[in-house]
Amino acid sequence: MNEEQESTTTIGVSDDKDDNKNANQSKGNRHGRSANRYGNHGRFFEGAEPKIGGILGFKAERIDKKHTHEKFKDKLINYVGREFKNADDILPMLREGADPKADFKTNHLPKPLSAGDANNEIKKAILKERFKMYIARESQLDENVTKLYNVIWGQCTDQLQSAIKYQSQYEEKSKKRTRYGC
Repeated sequence: MNEEQESTTTIGVSDDKDDNKNANQSKGNRHGRSANRYGNHGRFFEGAEPKIGGILGFKAERIDKKHTHEKFKDKLINYVGREFKNADDILPMLREGADPKADFKTNHLPKPLSAGDANNEIKKAILKERFKMYIARESQLDENVTKLYNVIWGQCTDQLQSAIKYQSQYEEKSKKRTRYGC
């Protein structure tokens, strides 16, 4: 080796020590000596509603209660069935991704009276009560949709929430989330 190569090699050796130090620090992160791979919650994060029994997060996050989307959805359907009032009204949204309001109207909107029953005071009173119950249940559906979005959001890891917030349409969809704006 000539003198120029030797001095370059010597400089390279001292740089290699710094590189090795950085490499070892990175290696340490890969082997569990860093809390960052668990997000801000830690390995045992259960979400805002531990009763669900699962959370959503990135594959790289090593968190015990994390599940695939399908398994999480099954757990969420089970949770909604137990904890939400009139849960059957919101389940089409979870199962098929359908607008629950359209399904609700099809199944629950009271039918108008026939021409023959229009003069019957009892049937008119019954129809009036059915419309009151329909409106109350429709209001419950709106509350359930808002509650469901909040429950799902609370079951997402911080890293997943951050990634969702950086999506280009997040602000617009976030404002609509109370009205099925997934």
